[in-house]
Amino acid sequence: MITKTQLRKEWFEARGVIRYSPQRLGNKESQKWWLVIDCPEEIGKYYRHVMHVSSHRCFKLQRPYWGAHISVIRNETPPNHNLWRKYDGEKIVFQYGKHIKTNYDDQRWKSFWWLGAQCERALDIREELGLQRNPHPQFHLTIGNITNEENRRDRDMDGWELPK
Repeated sequence: MITKTQLRKEWFEARGVIRYSPQRLGNKESQKWWLVIDCPEEIGKYYRHVMHVSSHRCFKLQRPYWGAHISVIRNETPPNHNLWRKYDGEKIVFQYGKHIKTNYDDQRWKSFWWLGAQCERALDIREELGLQRNPHPQFHLTIGNITNEENRRDRDMDGWELPK
């Protein structure tokens, strides 16, 4: 149970697992130069539910391909690639924010929802691999996405839900 003191915090702490070259669900090919932190799935489930309820049950976010995760390296070839997979499976501590953010735009094919994230250890790993310490975009914990065609299916042109 979350206490009142915890609710006042801007950042929560959790543990995840480092995974190199993750595979997408249902896809046998890996994403070669990607490194993610697998986050507890309860975080993603909770915030997807919050979004669903706060949108009056109009939006239902999909689980991301890799589940709730933080992308540490996003298709960047590291200069020190001989160190690739050095920390595979390592447990890692990270912090995440409580405010949901999005790049939602109904003209986009796919939109994402995330929480701010911080992880000094992940920044150290980027630097060890010879990459810029601070990535762009900054670390964030991806909680879900929608394909906008699916969301527009039951709406009129003004975005109002059509009666069934």
